[in-house]
This record gives sequence, C-alpha cells and structure tokens, in this order.
Amino acid sequence: PKKVRKVLLCSGKIYYDLHKRRLDDKREDIAIIRVEQLYPFPKTKIENELAKYSKAEKIWVQEEPLNMGYWSFIVREFPGGIDDVISRKLSASPATGYTKNHNDIQSKILEKAFQLN
Repeated sequence: PKKVRKVLLCSGKIYYDLHKRRLDDKREDIAIIRVEQLYPFPKTKIENELAKYSKAEKIWVQEEPLNMGYWSFIVREFPGGIDDVISRKLSASPATGYTKNHNDIQSKILEKAFQLN
C-alpha cells in the first residue's frame, strides 16, 4: 500500500480490463477496488479499504458515459470520497455503435486511468 499513488474504483466489466492492464504493465503503484454491492452502499467497507492508501488519488472508472453508469450514484452516496471520474463523454446513448470507436475510447479510458499526475 505504501507504493500506491492512485486507487481506481470501479464496478462491472471494466474491472477486468483494468486488472489485465495492471498485470501487463507490472504496476505496483496503482490499486484497484472493485465495488459490486452498490445498494445498500458499503461506505464503511470502502472507507476502510481507502484508508490503506491515504495519500493516493482516488478515481472512479466506468466505461459508460459520464451521465450514465454508477458515477452519479457514487457521488451522491459517497460525497467527497472520490477525487475524480474517468468515463466516456456525456452521451444520449450508452454505446458508440461501432466496435472500432468503442475500442478506441476504451483504450483512452485505460490510458487515462494509468497515467500518474
């Protein structure tokens, strides 16, 4: 935990992409917390996990657009607990409609998640 500079919190399939990327890149400076129980929100459990990484930046990562997915729920249930969010841009549709676009955007989400400020 002392090496961790960024904690990525997520739910759903994006976890597997983040986990694979962390293993492939051999990153020990990034931790991933998978939140699968969203209601009732396990605030105490998440706070306990985040306490291990007190100096790390806390980021919510989702593959859905910013106006969809769980981000709006997380920010209501856990105000001030997360520093930022990484997601697709605001959209009227949850899908891009094209596999190539989806893969390009997914790659950008992963790149941003693994960048250190």
